[in-house]
Amino acid sequence: MKNPEYRFPAVPVSLIRAAVVADFHRGDANAVLRSLEKISPDLILAPGDICEDLTDRVDRQDPGICLLKAMCGIAPVFYSLGNHELARNHRTKSKWSSIPDTVSDSAKELIGETGAVFLSDGYTRWCGLVIGGLCSGLCNPDGRPHLGWTEQYMREDGFRILLSHHPEYYPLLPEGCADLIVAGHAHGGQWRIGKAGVFAPGQGLFSRYTKGVYDGRLVVSAGIGNLTVVPRLFNPPEIPVLVLGKQA
Repeated sequence: MKNPEYRFPAVPVSLIRAAVVADFHRGDANAVLRSLEKISPDLILAPGDICEDLTDRVDRQDPGICLLKAMCGIAPVFYSLGNHELARNHRTKSKWSSIPDTVSDSAKELIGETGAVFLSDGYTRWCGLVIGGLCSGLCNPDGRPHLGWTEQYMREDGFRILLSHHPEYYPLLPEGCADLIVAGHAHGGQWRIGKAGVFAPGQGLFSRYTKGVYDGRLVVSAGIGNLTVVPRLFNPPEIPVLVLGKQA
């Protein structure tokens, strides 16, 4: 599993290594954990699609729940929702408008038991960082995320990191909303030709935001798993590492 490293020395904190675990999709949990042990992160950012369909009752043996719990044994985990937590897969897209736009109480309880910090249109503070989680808006009538809560988030002192599963929401965010946005969803464009991704949901062909760093503030992970019938090509799974700040 690849571990591309992106450095942000201007972040006003002592050196912090953050691993980005996105789009697990019932992938190889052992490979994820081995990679995390090698990275030895100070925190783990999980911007969605770790679990599948959390709108109903969830079993403790759910692969995503088990992964969250195991990751919490390595470092603090901050977890926000993607579209798969709110609908089982893309084939249910036509039904998303009738699916609850929140996880069930039983799922919330299990997430809490894992030790992960669950961020659904909210934020928390950690070691000088203000970490927020923007929920997928695909269940909303207009297909857009709720942004009202970010008004208070933007007033918080500290370096703001926003977990936003959908990189295509980047242009929708209020000016100055976050200092760093961490996303997934695009699966690296599924097939990669050189540095270009061929297709990403919500962006279409030869998508703009598929993998890497954009504008020095949007980080898009190519993710780990794949539930579609289209295989990943020239696009290995990855857990990016964000090196925040610099050595004191």
